[in-house]
Amino acid sequence: MSVLRRPVARRADQRPRRRACGLGDRQIDHIVAHRAGGPTSFGNGRASCVRSNQVREMPGWAVRLVHDGLGDQPHTVATTTPTGHTYTSRAGPAP
Repeated sequence: MSVLRRPVARRADQRPRRRACGLGDRQIDHIVAHRAGGPTSFGNGRASCVRSNQVREMPGWAVRLVHDGLGDQPHTVATTTPTGHTYTSRAGPAP
């Protein structure tokens, strides 16, 4: 993912996702985990804070790609918590 780090981070800088933790993006993450067959691609990458990246690995959490951000729609990710609440976040367009 090192080649994709800058474009994914640039997309996040253009329109930062709102963070409940208030921390900045420090990691580049696969939305669909690599071990689950998720590709290492611009669309499947997102910038996240360390805490968000770790919490999503806990039981009951689910993160899914809604739109890859290529084209007219913004890069969109939905996160579902163990309580069943779903939060949608959008980032800026492809560079």
